[in-house]
Formats: sequence, structure tokens, C-alpha cells
Amino acid sequence: MISSSRLLSPGRDGTLDQVVDLIEQLDGCVQGLQRAQLDLADHAAYCAERGLPADDAGVFHLTQTVHQARQLLAERRGALVAGPEPDGRALSGGEAGLRWGLATLAYVRDAMEWCSASYGQAGTIQFFDLAAQDSPRVNYERYEHRSVEQVEEQLLSTLGLWPEEHGLSVTSSGVAAYSLVESFLVRDRLRPGDKVLIAPYIYFEAAEQLSCLPPYEVVWAARYEVEDLVEDVLRHRPRCLFADPLTNTAQQRMVDLRALTERLRETLTWPLTLVVDGTMMSGVLPPDLLAGGGNLEIVYYESCSKYLQLGLDSNMAGLVAYPAYLRERFERLRRNSGSILYRHAADMFPRYRPESYRRRMGRIGDNARRIAALLGADPRVRAAGQVFHPTLDGHPDAEVARTLGYAGGCVTFLFHDPDRNTRSGLDEVIDATIGRAGALGAQLTKGASFGFSVPRLSAADAFAEGEPPFLRLYAGDRGTQVEPLAEQGQPGHRGHDVDRHDVVAINIVTAVTWLSLLYALKYLEPAIVNVVALAIGPALVALASPLMRKGHPLLRGEVVVSVGVLALIGLLMWGSATGMSGLGRLDSSEAVVGLVLTIVCGLSCTANVIYSKRLSDAGLTPSSSLAIRYFLAIGASWVFVLAGGDVRIGEAFLPAAVIAFIGIALPNYLSQVGIKHVEPITAALIGTLSPIFAFLLQLFDSRLTPSALTLGGLVGITALVVLGVVVRARHDRSAAAEPPVRAEVGAG
Repeated sequence: MISSSRLLSPGRDGTLDQVVDLIEQLDGCVQGLQRAQLDLADHAAYCAERGLPADDAGVFHLTQTVHQARQLLAERRGALVAGPEPDGRALSGGEAGLRWGLATLAYVRDAMEWCSASYGQAGTIQFFDLAAQDSPRVNYERYEHRSVEQVEEQLLSTLGLWPEEHGLSVTSSGVAAYSLVESFLVRDRLRPGDKVLIAPYIYFEAAEQLSCLPPYEVVWAARYEVEDLVEDVLRHRPRCLFADPLTNTAQQRMVDLRALTERLRETLTWPLTLVVDGTMMSGVLPPDLLAGGGNLEIVYYESCSKYLQLGLDSNMAGLVAYPAYLRERFERLRRNSGSILYRHAADMFPRYRPESYRRRMGRIGDNARRIAALLGADPRVRAAGQVFHPTLDGHPDAEVARTLGYAGGCVTFLFHDPDRNTRSGLDEVIDATIGRAGALGAQLTKGASFGFSVPRLSAADAFAEGEPPFLRLYAGDRGTQVEPLAEQGQPGHRGHDVDRHDVVAINIVTAVTWLSLLYALKYLEPAIVNVVALAIGPALVALASPLMRKGHPLLRGEVVVSVGVLALIGLLMWGSATGMSGLGRLDSSEAVVGLVLTIVCGLSCTANVIYSKRLSDAGLTPSSSLAIRYFLAIGASWVFVLAGGDVRIGEAFLPAAVIAFIGIALPNYLSQVGIKHVEPITAALIGTLSPIFAFLLQLFDSRLTPSALTLGGLVGITALVVLGVVVRARHDRSAAAEPPVRAEVGAG
């Protein structure tokens, strides 16, 4: 076979290595399919020799399936070496072909296999693998299978462990791996009253399980530093210690395991089992760190659903590594608990050499380091929040990170504004970032987990007390995308970039809102102008919001409230026209002009709320939004003043300045702050309360007569407003109660 490296020109940012490794995977899958095809032929020949009724039609179908899979893999391989430098799409296409090939291999091998294969038979067949006929052990899948053994041998070599010193058991998931460790601790190490010491953070499901073991006392360490951990060990004298090399929290704290194990070997005077979850830094720990010695025993576990599966994400898997003297015990516990990796999943597990795996992890770690450095140096990002990666200067564990080959593939981010560190706020950032990446033709996905070749964004929750949700960017194995991802993926924006059309629009609607309001007050009662101009907003938002802000549903209760408000508005307008308002009977032409201006004011006010929300979603602060919205209103006002020839401008300037501050600037600023945190419909509903205050102020104006109709309408609208706000609040609480995406470490 021609070497793939001779068919390619040198790539940049590790592209050539990625292609070579992927071609190696594709070739290995083809070889596996060839072996499966030979197994089919051997099975048919074995049955023919012994007069057993072989399923000839099934063998023929499976043989054809193998042939089709090999053709597809050859096409994907050819696409990788056809051009001078394959792009991300060609690499993703090759990975998709590999996933399909591995799934086909597992299907072909398992279609005719039995979980409890027979050793001998007459007149029927209940086996496929011929090795089952001469098996020295029980043919029972829960007891292990050759495919499972091959995965274990591969992973033992990948972690750099020697069979003479360590054993390794693969499990059905990362959580199953933890459960196997817990089963060992409970049965073989812990006794009632023993203490379990836990570093300040470990994977949340492991922490939950440990906390539910009633016979034992669980103690949490206060700090990650080695001397503090050793001091806690000496103080509490635990039987077990849980400490991970890298935490899946926003701060990404690290534990210096080399220094910790050295200090524990020096100081321990009683047996201690150290349990390590290495999922976040798969394959980085030097093998000698897991050697234990003296009173220190080390058990290591990891999810194989992430890095160790090359991010192919075809099935779940996990592993537990332990001293060789515990091999028989862990195999028995795994068999009795049923946590083994079953044959089908083992057949789908990608096969690779330790060197190619370490190269891949090195590329991923380097990509994360570069992205973190670029984001950390971006003033827009620093103004919005803080970037975390252990390799960054200023990280409390930077020295620890420098002693290792890489420090994980995830870059995390927290906004300075705590109100933006929410699931909904982070989701808006993610959606906008993916939109920008798509426009540039870049590869980026949204979702939980990590380990993939393509970068991925998620709103993660560490489930640690006091820890808010945080933004997690998994860097991936696409070095050519580091710079574009750092530029377009910078999290300073919330939702989308500020659209200049939105700025123009909010200037227009602001000017129309205030000018129409001021002129409407010449003709109608202030409270009615207020209620019509502002309470008409909910109905208009109900129509406009789903169109202008897709993905933000309107609640049925809010629609009912809006319709009710409109009905009461109609009643108040009828009262004004018939002389039942505080101004008495009005001239019909004045009433019509006042009504039209008031409705125009309501339309503009509605648009004002929606465009304010759009600017807030784009990342503008309330003060910034307030500063850019009044240019047109100011200019139009001065045009009207100069055209009117009013000579009393000087006398009115000071009172007008006071009114501008307390009646316009301050309320609008507070309104913009509120709009930042609520949906437009809620802001519009709350705004309808202002007519109540206008009515109360009218009581001190001798020119106006209190109107029972006006008061009744305002009270009715107030009640509907309260109902609308309650409906939205209940909906938001219900949504907040839904489980968030959990920050996965060993899960799988």
C-alpha cells in the first residue's frame, strides 16, 4: 500500500498529521472489514464440513454489505489525498465514512453472533465466531469477549501502562467506570465510619454518589494546592481521596498529581486509595504517576466516550486502570455488576496506535492554548468577561500546566455581568457565534461533551455550589480554524452584532413617540393618552414579537391579557368622545386628532420596546442604548421650536431641563435596564401602569374632573397587567427548572 504521507503536500497547523491519522483509521477499518469477510467464509465452510444448516442468504447479504462499506471508505480515502491540502469538510467527510465503516463492521460481526454461544450443536447453529467452539472459558458475553480484550490492550498501551504492573477494564460508560470503582471501594477498602476526602471539585455525578453512602463520612477539601490537600489528609485521615488533574469548572483548576503523590508517599502512615478521573486530560499523565507505592494505592478511571473514542461519538465507553494485583478482583466486580463494555460497542471502538493518539491530543491541547491566548489578548473579550485556560498567564495553576504535555482542550469564559451568565444568555451568544461561523464557512457545533475533531460550544453547568453556568469552547482538532474561531467566536457579543438599521429605526420611533405624545396631550385627558399610548403596546407586541424575535414564544395568557387591554382602551376612547372623561365633552375634530396621535404614539412605543430589546441582545448597555436613540428627536424638536417662533425658550429652559431628566432620561434609562432582563411583552405590560400615576396626579389639577369611567378603565387595565406579569413569571420559573446541560467529565 502506498504511504499516505507521500500523496500529500505539507499542510499547516497539523493538517497533514490529521489526514495521515485519518487515513490510518480508514485503512484499519477496511482491514477489519476484510477480516470480518474472511470470518463469514470460515463460518460457512465450518458449517458445510459438519453438515450444519448455515444461513447462506444471510452470509451473502453480509458479504455484500462489507463490499459496499469498503467502496465507500475507498472513496473517502481518495477525497483526502486528491487535493493539495484537504479542508475541514473533507476531513469531516472522512470521519463520517469512518463512523459508518465501524458501525458496518460491528453489524456484520454481530448479526450472526450469540451472547451465549454454543460449544457444540447438531441440526442447528447458535454461534458465529469459531473460537467459541474451543473456548476454555464460559461463552457468556458478560464474562468478556475477544473484541473487548483487544480494546483493553489498545487502551493499556495508549495510557503507557505495562500489563505486568497494571490491569485495565473497559466498561459500558464513564459513569459505569465510576460505579465499578465505587463497588471496589465499598466492598474492599471502606469500612463503616471511614472518611472519604474529596478535592474542592470532582465530577458532579461522582460527588452525588459518594454523598449518598451513609456508612461513610464525606469531607470536602478547601483548596486545590498540594500542601493544603496533604494537610487535610493528615487532619482527617481518610481511607480514600478523590482528586482530578483538571476540573470541569469555569476556572479549570488543576491538582498537581505528581507533587501530590510524592508528598503522600512520604507522609502516609496508613493505607490510602487515591482515585483519579482523567477524562479532561486523557493520556497526559505520565505512567509512573499511577504506580502508587508504600501506603499509597492509585485507581484511575476515565470516560472513553470523549477523547479516547477520537470524538467519533458512536457509543459510550469507560475504563478503569488499577495495580496488577487487583486485576482478578476488578474483573469479578465488573462481571457481577454487568458494567462491561459489550461486544457490539467494542467492535465499533476505533483502533489506533498510541503515537497517533498522542499527536492528536497534542494538537487539540495546542489549539486550546492558542485560542485562549488570542481571546485573552482581545480587548473586546476582556471588556466583556474573563477567559480561562490553565496555560494562560495569571491562572493559579499555570506552573502545573507547564509541566504536562497539554492542559485540556476546553477554553471557558465568564461574563463580568453576572446576569449574562445564565443558560438563556449564553445560548444567545452561542447561537450568534454559530451564525457568524456559518456565514464564513467555518465549522462549529453547539452541544454538550467534547473530544470531537470539530470545535463545539456549550452553556455548561459545573453543578458546584455558587458556580454559575459558563461558556465552554472545545477547541477541536482543526488548527486552521483557530484564528477565525478566536475572531468570530469571541464572546463579547450577546445575540448578534449591532445592526445600524436598528440604530436608525430606534431614533425614528423615539422621535415619533415623544412628538406624537406631546401633541396628543393638547386634545385628550393625560391619563387616557397614557393608557392608550402605552397599554396598546401589549397587543401590538403580541403581533410583532414572534416575527421580529423568532424563537421567543408568546404565551396564551399574554394574548388574552392583550385582548382585554384593547377592549378597555376602546371603552376609554368611547368615554372621551361622549364627554365622560376628565375633560368633559370634546370637539369631535380635536378628539379624532388626539386619538390618531395617541395611536401613532402607541405604535411607536411598541416598536421602541422591541428595538430596545434587539439592541440589548446585541450587547449594548442601557446607557449606550440611551445615548444613541435621541438624535433625531432632538433635531426635530429644535426645527419645530425655530419654525414656531416661540420667544419664551429662555424662560422654559431650566424647567424643561429638569423635566427632561426626571421625566425622560431617568425613566428611559431604568426602562432600558429592565428591558435587558425581560421579554418585550413583559416590558410593555408593566409600562401600562403609568396611567394610574397620571390619574393620581390629575387629582391635583383643578382643570380636570375625576372620571369614574377613567378610573374603572385604569383599574381594569392594572389588573390585567398583573395577570400578564404573573403568567410570564410562572413560565420563566418553569423553564428555569428544566435540567441544564451538565458539564460532563466522566459521563458517557
